[in-house]
Order: sequence, then structure tokens, then C-alpha cells
Amino acid sequence: MYFRLAFLFFILNIISCAAISHRVLTSDRGSAPFRNESVQFVFTGFYRYEKERESILQKLTQQGFTEANTSDKVVEIILQKKETEYPSDLLHSLNWFLTFFTAGMFPYQIQSENTITFRYTEKNRLLREITYNLRMDQYRGILIIPFTPFFWPNDVFRKQIQETINLETNSL
Repeated sequence: MYFRLAFLFFILNIISCAAISHRVLTSDRGSAPFRNESVQFVFTGFYRYEKERESILQKLTQQGFTEANTSDKVVEIILQKKETEYPSDLLHSLNWFLTFFTAGMFPYQIQSENTITFRYTEKNRLLREITYNLRMDQYRGILIIPFTPFFWPNDVFRKQIQETINLETNSL
């Protein structure tokens, strides 16, 4: 009986997760890139995010870019996961133990950070590079279950990518 109850708490802790998005921050280097041109598109790090990759490609082609694999002009889009650094590793570990020993009644907080970089080059010469920092806080625990359908981390991350695409296409 206790084993089943413990197993139920374990499963509920795994599937209960909610994320809160932070504002997308940018760092820009270089002047305005080329526009309305034939370019090569190079995507790096999007192996799990095919829909987002297609969305970025669609938005850029709506801006006037056309895809040409032999062009000297390259638009490289790079998605990277950053290693999270917590202000205090001791407090983060304590948070994990507290969540574990209270069976998820005390939510566990995880930070996740990613960057999306748009790099515009022509004949291997960098014209512009802009990096968007995507950050969100994720919470896990029994008390988070009511928020899970509305703040599922994958959905929040997709919205952040959409915001990034909108910021980039508006800056062109």
C-alpha cells in the first residue's frame, strides 16, 4: 500500500512541471545585414525542434530571403543550451533534498538557459551577429500540478523562440 502511494507521488512529481519565462535579452554586434537576397540557411542545434526551425525559415523567407545553397551569403541560426549557474549550489541542493523528503510538497526550482544566435556572413566575412538569451525558471512538485497545463516548459520555450523570431525579423 505504501509503495503504491510513494510510486504515485513519484509519478506526479515527474509530470508536474511549470515554467515561467524571463524577458528575452539580446546582444548585437555589427551593422544591418543584407536583405531580400538569395542566401544559404545553416541551422545548428535544432535537431529536436523541427517545427521551430521551419517557423524561423518561413519567417525569414517572408522577409524576402530566398534559399540558395550556392550563395556566398549565409544566415546561420544557432541554438545552444547554456550551462546553468546557480547563485548558491548549496541552496540548490538543499532545495532538491527538501522537495524529495516532502514528497514534492515543496517545489523544486530549476533554471534553464538557451541562446539563439543569428550570424550573417558574406564570403566568410562577418556582417552581423545577434544573440538572444532565453531563460526560464521551472518548478516541479505536487503543488504545481494545477499550473502544469498552462505553463508546460516546452510550450513556454516555443513561445520564447517565437518571440525571438519576431524580434529578429523586426530588426531586419
